Amino acid sequence: MVEMHKARLVVGDNIYSGSSEYSHGSYGSMTKSKISIAVSLSSETLVILEHICNKNLGTVGLGLATGFGNAEVYSSIKVTKID
Repeated sequence: MVEMHKARLVVGDNIYSGSSEYSHGSYGSMTKSKISIAVSLSSETLVILEHICNKNLGTVGLGLATGFGNAEVYSSIKVTKID
Protein backbone atom coordinates (compact mmCIF):
# COMPACT_ATOMS: atom_id res chain seq x y z
CA MET A 1 0.00 0.00 0.00
CA VAL A 2 2.51 2.60 1.18
CA GLU A 3 5.71 1.41 -0.54
CA MET A 4 8.43 4.06 0.08
CA HIS A 5 8.16 6.02 3.33
CA LYS A 6 10.31 8.06 5.70
CA ALA A 7 9.90 9.79 9.06
CA ARG A 8 11.27 13.24 9.78
CA LEU A 9 11.63 15.05 13.10
CA VAL A 10 11.80 18.84 13.29
CA VAL A 11 13.21 20.15 16.58
CA GLY A 12 13.32 23.93 16.56
CA ASP A 13 15.43 24.84 13.52
CA ASN A 14 16.98 21.36 13.16
CA ILE A 15 15.68 18.57 10.92
CA TYR A 16 16.48 14.89 11.54
CA SER A 17 15.67 12.31 8.86
CA GLY A 18 14.58 8.78 9.60
CA SER A 19 15.66 5.70 7.73
CA SER A 20 14.33 5.28 4.19
CA GLU A 21 11.99 2.29 4.13
CA TYR A 22 10.00 0.23 1.64
CA SER A 23 6.88 -1.75 2.42
CA HIS A 24 5.76 -3.95 -0.48
CA GLY A 25 2.41 -2.77 -1.82
CA SER A 26 1.09 -6.23 -2.73
CA TYR A 27 2.32 -8.45 0.10
CA GLY A 28 1.07 -6.53 3.14
CA SER A 29 4.52 -6.17 4.71
CA MET A 30 5.29 -3.63 7.42
CA THR A 31 8.48 -1.62 7.85
CA LYS A 32 9.38 1.15 10.29
CA SER A 33 11.28 4.36 9.57
CA LYS A 34 13.33 5.05 12.70
CA ILE A 35 15.01 8.16 14.09
CA SER A 36 17.19 7.89 17.15
CA ILE A 37 18.62 11.14 18.48
CA ALA A 38 19.48 12.84 21.74
CA VAL A 39 18.95 16.58 22.00
CA SER A 40 19.21 19.00 24.87
CA LEU A 41 16.35 21.47 25.16
CA SER A 42 16.95 24.40 27.50
CA SER A 43 13.75 26.27 26.67
CA GLU A 44 10.30 25.67 25.20
CA THR A 45 10.89 24.19 21.74
CA LEU A 46 8.48 23.17 19.00
CA VAL A 47 8.88 19.49 18.05
CA ILE A 48 7.11 18.13 14.96
CA LEU A 49 7.00 14.49 13.84
CA GLU A 50 6.24 13.97 10.16
CA HIS A 51 5.88 10.73 8.22
CA ILE A 52 5.58 10.79 4.45
CA CYS A 53 4.96 8.10 1.85
CA ASN A 54 5.06 8.00 -1.92
CA LYS A 55 1.56 6.55 -2.26
CA ASN A 56 -1.52 7.95 -0.59
CA LEU A 57 -4.39 5.69 -1.56
CA GLY A 58 -7.39 7.51 -0.13
CA THR A 59 -8.49 5.44 2.85
CA VAL A 60 -5.20 3.58 3.41
CA GLY A 61 -2.75 6.53 3.56
CA LEU A 62 0.12 5.25 5.73
CA GLY A 63 -1.31 1.73 6.00
CA LEU A 64 -4.42 -0.32 6.60
CA ALA A 65 -6.49 0.43 9.67
CA THR A 66 -7.13 -2.42 12.10
CA GLY A 67 -10.73 -1.34 12.61
CA PHE A 68 -10.71 -2.35 16.28
CA GLY A 69 -12.43 0.85 17.37
CA ASN A 70 -9.33 2.51 18.84
CA ALA A 71 -7.37 5.39 17.38
CA GLU A 72 -5.05 4.19 14.61
CA VAL A 73 -1.38 5.07 15.24
CA TYR A 74 1.05 5.22 12.33
CA SER A 75 3.80 7.33 13.88
CA SER A 76 4.85 7.95 17.47
CA ILE A 77 7.52 9.76 19.41
CA LYS A 78 9.04 9.04 22.81
CA VAL A 79 10.45 11.93 24.84
CA THR A 80 12.42 11.29 28.02
CA LYS A 81 13.39 13.92 30.55
CA ILE A 82 16.83 13.21 31.97
CA ASP A 83 17.63 14.94 35.27
